[in-house]
Amino acid sequence: MHTFLKSIGFKQLTTKRQEDLLIQNIIISPQRKRMIADPVEKDVLYAELTREFMPGIGIKVIGQYDEKEEFNTDYYFPYVEGRNESVNDECFIGKKMDSSAYSGLCEDDRIGVSLIFHLINSVDYLNVTDKKLLNGDKRVRLSGLCSDGIVILPTAYSKQVVDGLEENVKHVQMVAEARNGDKEAIEKLTLEEMHTYSKIGRRIADEDVFSIVETSLVPFGMEAEVYKMLGVIISLKKFSNPILKEDVYLLKVKCNGVLFDIAVNKSDLGGVPAVGRRFRGIVWLQGFVEF
Repeated sequence: MHTFLKSIGFKQLTTKRQEDLLIQNIIISPQRKRMIADPVEKDVLYAELTREFMPGIGIKVIGQYDEKEEFNTDYYFPYVEGRNESVNDECFIGKKMDSSAYSGLCEDDRIGVSLIFHLINSVDYLNVTDKKLLNGDKRVRLSGLCSDGIVILPTAYSKQVVDGLEENVKHVQMVAEARNGDKEAIEKLTLEEMHTYSKIGRRIADEDVFSIVETSLVPFGMEAEVYKMLGVIISLKKFSNPILKEDVYLLKVKCNGVLFDIAVNKSDLGGVPAVGRRFRGIVWLQGFVEF
């Protein structure tokens, strides 16, 4: 069973047979079908079959049509498509070792770490004939599926995040300059980090860590695309899976100045989400790259 099927309202699927029936139904009657020549086997069609169950939320089945027009499934994955531009920076795409799936990697100075995500529009990537277009800056809409989350109270700083006033432009600019080898920027960042470390050391004796740390995004576990996220809820919507009638929250979360659209099953989210409160959860990061 796919771990994140429950994130889009299929928590009641508990057997392999139920899962196979769902995927077979998508193969027989997809809402969208996209096909291109397989990059390796030219006489085979690489196909992406999609069924959307809620706006921007669904399942994609990836496989090949052989010469007998029979579909052979490679893999499938639940997805949520991001609605907002999250990153506009250099982005690298690479094929995974164990399947025909693709991952993306981009760096954003606001986050401070390299973001690795599952590419949800691999057909667009394979359809680019001019390889020069694959290099350089790309607009990326980041999203994620949450397997386990909780809503926690805001800090005094959270309202500024909701209002879009939290951007530390000078800090982001210094990080970019430091990455390019600017010694003065490196020295300033070092002093800033020392000051922050000292300030946290004084406050942590009397305060809870979540009253000090507003947002964070750190890798979680062995999977490269899975992160533990802490961010401020900017907006939210609630949908119902039309098949199993399970409720799913779609949260727009701002983490370190970057927007993410997060889908989570209502039963897997502790607390009541609201604008200004914070979301904390384990998220499988996905991305839609505009080529």
